[in-house]
Amino acid sequence: MYRNIFTVKGTNKKQGLPYGLAVCLLMGVAACSHSSPQSSGGEPALSSSVEQGGTTPGKVGIFLPLSGRNGGLGHNMLNAAKLALADEKDLTLDIHDSGGDMSRLVNTAIQNGDGIIIGPLTAENTGKLSSAAKMAGIPVLAFTSDIHQAQPGVWVMGITPEQQVAHLVKAAKAEGRQHFAAFLPDTALGHALGDGLISACEQENLAPAHITYHTSSKTGVVEAMKLFADYTGRQTQTSSSLSSSSASSSASSGNGGDNLLAELDPAATSSGAPQAAASPAVDQASSGTSSKAPQTLAPPAFDALLLGDTGVQLQYVIDALEEVQVSSQKVRILGPGLWAAFSSKLGSLAGAWYASSDPESRRGFVSKYLAKYHTSPKPLADLAYDSGALVGNLHKNGGYTVSNLTRPEGFLGVGGAFSLLPNGHVRRELAIFEIQPQGSAVMKKPAVQTTAEHSVKTNT
Repeated sequence: MYRNIFTVKGTNKKQGLPYGLAVCLLMGVAACSHSSPQSSGGEPALSSSVEQGGTTPGKVGIFLPLSGRNGGLGHNMLNAAKLALADEKDLTLDIHDSGGDMSRLVNTAIQNGDGIIIGPLTAENTGKLSSAAKMAGIPVLAFTSDIHQAQPGVWVMGITPEQQVAHLVKAAKAEGRQHFAAFLPDTALGHALGDGLISACEQENLAPAHITYHTSSKTGVVEAMKLFADYTGRQTQTSSSLSSSSASSSASSGNGGDNLLAELDPAATSSGAPQAAASPAVDQASSGTSSKAPQTLAPPAFDALLLGDTGVQLQYVIDALEEVQVSSQKVRILGPGLWAAFSSKLGSLAGAWYASSDPESRRGFVSKYLAKYHTSPKPLADLAYDSGALVGNLHKNGGYTVSNLTRPEGFLGVGGAFSLLPNGHVRRELAIFEIQPQGSAVMKKPAVQTTAEHSVKTNT
């Protein structure tokens, strides 16, 4: 059972936690002291402001870019956090502009007594804050999707590439796929997807995946794809098979190439009898042409293929797949959740899957945000709302202890169920979507839902 942590303002209904497709990297931290306080039960508490079994009064630190290039996004996320904590009168948001000096900001958070931190917006800033936060015993709910930032006391709230791949591999294995491969960009995202595939195959007891990282140029993509899909080897294999088949056919057609029809019925080949149509090969030879249809190659050695490109590089990959004859008819193509943003343009990848939260499930949050701020929340605002609502719930239900944050039953969000794990990872339930021939995508496999008695979705 998952704990539902939202209450819609002005109603008695509980509201789920939304979470967005986090593709930028973030994490936040702050601190109170340089020693880890102990709770009354002997469990290390994450903040000296936590009162075991009671409320957690005081301040909630939030680190967001409120100026500069990402200032608009930062304010959009800040509004989401304010919305989540609107009914928590004994909690105050201690707002820090992460565009400033992080060392100074973390010291300010310590001096202000922030009991828990949500944010900031980059992996770099997360690294600068994490050590100080841990020393001060302050938990961090980071917005990053960089799994390398996860550690005890610092949770990665974004939907990570590794989470997406784990769901995809499990679903593909369930339909009988056994041989996984990946053709990925040589970027941070590409390597995160590759690492996720390695881990997922190990977890599912599958053979190690064949992984190739390619450059961004069209020529580089095509050449790398030919090697990756063993294009030349499959051509040779197909040619050998055709030669063997042709030899067998000739051997069985008669003695020394004699016309079997003439032998059985000589009159059939007389000038007054109809004759069989000449074969295309004969026509081509007699006409002097040499046009030749491309051979249909044998399938590649893999039956599931993970891709990671977007934009023009994805088109290069799609063209290369067509050239080497790797299609969704033989291979289940898998991709990142980023594809959800432009799935309507991916009809050429019909049958491909990606893993993401169900966009329909966040309608309640979007409506609430629109009513308050008269603008739509960005996808990353879901994470700020997630984190703020979780904090609002825990501060009056036992505080920010490790056991409370990592309760086995987890939490129910607008985007689905999730749990904070002791190692800083966040387990999320994602849906599988399948791209359609006309573009767009439909849900192939819904996310696992909670059976909690009192959970009420916000989109009802």
